[in-house]
Amino acid sequence: MNAQIPSFNLNQTETAQTKVITLAQHKSSGKTTFILNFASKLIAQGKKVLIVDLDPIRAAEDFYKLNASNVKARIENLTKLVSESLTDNRLGDVKRYTNSISAWNKKSTLNIYGSSLSAFSLKTVKSTHPDFDYILIDIPANLYTSSDEIKPEISQLFIDSDLVIFPVKTEPQELKTAPKLGNYVANLTQFCQSKDIPVNTKFRSLLCFESSKYRGDKGLAKISDTIVGFAKTFHSTIPPILAPMIFRSLYPNKISEARSIYSSDSVEAKTAQLEFDAVAQQIINTLN
Repeated sequence: MNAQIPSFNLNQTETAQTKVITLAQHKSSGKTTFILNFASKLIAQGKKVLIVDLDPIRAAEDFYKLNASNVKARIENLTKLVSESLTDNRLGDVKRYTNSISAWNKKSTLNIYGSSLSAFSLKTVKSTHPDFDYILIDIPANLYTSSDEIKPEISQLFIDSDLVIFPVKTEPQELKTAPKLGNYVANLTQFCQSKDIPVNTKFRSLLCFESSKYRGDKGLAKISDTIVGFAKTFHSTIPPILAPMIFRSLYPNKISEARSIYSSDSVEAKTAQLEFDAVAQQIINTLN
């Protein structure tokens, strides 16, 4: 609890209707996969979503641009598809195309904001994008400075967010990062309290399970036991969201093709949607 907290501006931005969720963890933890699927879920509920991509890899931004470029082609194909469906019984394809176009072709519903971490200002983004219901922030995978401390810009972003989520893959090596993150949250909270600075941010972990390793009733029991054990250990710092994310899920990861789990009507996708719906609802409950 004696780790040094770097100096930064701890004055939180003004509370607004917009909910700010920041995803923080190392590469391949599932944070970008989560953000893009969560954005799809929120859009389907009629919410306006702004994705802020601060990761130099720009996976979220690439997803958005590729999807936007595909929309025009989808619209052009729709007329032909409708006529063919009358003879080939492909009404399911028409429905899927229509849903995809209506969800992703609304510029006021989803937008992407690319920036570097050092140049980013959440206050500026909120003032220039006031009409969004949610701002989802994907930060760089490298959280730490050369002296093994959380970067000051990231600490500031945590303080300004409504919810910070740390995806944690339930692998032995991955779970070793949890105590470090838990200690950081405890130190940050303690430091702010010592300065009489209110911290309204909620910190949560999101346990991510490889679906192939947790099959059947035994797999479900193991998932439940892992969540309970994690919650007991980190209940005061980064308690887990009660619904886990089935990492990559039963539906093959299509993020590189600009497709979320909500882009398909297959049996596998429907199963993945049910799993992720539970995660999304837990997050919404946490914010309320």
